Amino acid sequence: MEIAWIFFDCFNTLIDDFDQSGDESGVIPLGVVAKEAGWCQDPTEFHHAYLSWRRSYWDGSHWRELSLEDRLTHVLDARKDRLSQPLTKVVRSMVDLFFESFPPSVRLTPGVESMLEKLQGKVKMGVVSNFFVPGMPEALLTNFGLHHFFDFILDSAQVGLKKPHPEIYQTALGKTDLLSNETSKILFVGDSLQNDYYAPRTIKLSSLFFDRSKERPSPPAQVGIDHIQHWDQFEDYLS
Repeated sequence: MEIAWIFFDCFNTLIDDFDQSGDESGVIPLGVVAKEAGWCQDPTEFHHAYLSWRRSYWDGSHWRELSLEDRLTHVLDARKDRLSQPLTKVVRSMVDLFFESFPPSVRLTPGVESMLEKLQGKVKMGVVSNFFVPGMPEALLTNFGLHHFFDFILDSAQVGLKKPHPEIYQTALGKTDLLSNETSKILFVGDSLQNDYYAPRTIKLSSLFFDRSKERPSPPAQVGIDHIQHWDQFEDYLS
């Protein structure tokens, strides 16, 4: 297998953002604001409502990315008559709390720094990530001192479309030096079977599933799926 580029997913691939329950929404702390504003009696109600809205909104019919502000507005709008403050003010308070609570909650995926150091200079590397705050993946990777490993860092809020929409992969391809018939020289690696394994293969990229099922509640790799479970296994896979 000739690999010239590696495209990495960001969250739960390079940087972990899931909590002890496996939740990776990042919005659990925001329920306190919803309760204080009269939207709910229990902060967990907001989290459940957010997850329910997210599932119904991205039902496979489209993959347009929405900003954090727009997401929160959609969820709160369902009970806006209960709010003791203007909806826009509640959203602003939630966004402020997110920027305060989310960055300290994330950490490097085990083994990632050593893995990147071994690859540096051998292949070119980029990041292609879903996220609802433009530039946040790059900012976090910079905070962890990993930014310099990558030729580019691309997120769905910048593109306007989420993985698995083809446009975000095509945008990433445009940042490489490869010809259109050389896409198999790109290896996409990430923890989502749909976004990081199957979808890249539809446009002739190679792909590898990063199976995190031993560390968080998530489906394990099935028979026939190329996968690793820790970055320590990546060097052997490439060889």
